[in-house]
Amino acid sequence: MDLLLGRFADTHLAGLAASEIRAYEALLDRGDPEISDIVLGLCPAGEHALIAARIRMHHGILVPGCRRAPVSADPPVRAGGRET
Repeated sequence: MDLLLGRFADTHLAGLAASEIRAYEALLDRGDPEISDIVLGLCPAGEHALIAARIRMHHGILVPGCRRAPVSADPPVRAGGRET
């Protein structure tokens, strides 16, 4: 769980709005199994839907039922370091 949530926090926490930080903290109040199920899309996210979606997008996690992976802000890079 630390890798999933910690890497997201390390990258995005400073740029989150106050409401998003509250949503992130509320998600952290859940137990690890429930957090995992919410973030991986294995159960309804309810009030955590937006922050869970941001965490999934950060990690490129495809939710069951989706037809394509989330769009990344970073361009794909080929071997050799050139953008595709």
